[in-house]
Amino acid sequence: MAKELECGACRPELAAPGAGAQRAAERRRTNRDRRTREAHPILGGVLMAVRERPQHEQAWFTGAEGERRLGLMLEGLSNRGVTVLHDRTVMGSKANIDHIAVAPTGIYVIDAKLYAGKRVEVRSPMFGRSELRVGGRDRTKLVEGMAKQIATVREALEFAVPVTPVVCFLEARWELFGSSFQIGGVRVCSPKALRKLITKSGPLRPDAAGEAYRSILRSTRPA
Repeated sequence: MAKELECGACRPELAAPGAGAQRAAERRRTNRDRRTREAHPILGGVLMAVRERPQHEQAWFTGAEGERRLGLMLEGLSNRGVTVLHDRTVMGSKANIDHIAVAPTGIYVIDAKLYAGKRVEVRSPMFGRSELRVGGRDRTKLVEGMAKQIATVREALEFAVPVTPVVCFLEARWELFGSSFQIGGVRVCSPKALRKLITKSGPLRPDAAGEAYRSILRSTRPA
């Protein structure tokens, strides 16, 4: 399995971490550049150089950076029996799966979020649903959005394997001893907590892990 990942750069069925988000970010920047230069033929280039990126465009660049960084961390766990696919399609959706990690304890479907300096916490009221709060805002939809990703991976598998959905926040702030918790059946955690989780020993033998990896590779494509 390690050899398959090492030559991923020359295999079209594999994608680099953050590739889809990076393309989307660059496409938005190119479109903004074209509109700016059409509206201001003389000063368009100067305006592009001095104006800050709009938030909706910057979000794609930030997302791509978060996916790249987490992807590199996951790839560094190959000596612990972890193999990874990045940026895979979601069936019946324009969304993508940032990372799929196959580990001895099972399969982890991972959504990477780079929210630097934002506090991540769960609020559990006496009545009603629990909420995922990021920087004081309700971000529970990030958890709810994992359902199609999980369905895609389970559909691809040819035998039963535990599948765990994860939303991993990079550079976030956490409550003391609270960098990993569950909400709505989804694990929310820091990269450090994720590394600890997926490198535990487990029942999935290397041959079974390899077959699970190949099943997902056959059934999905780069986003």
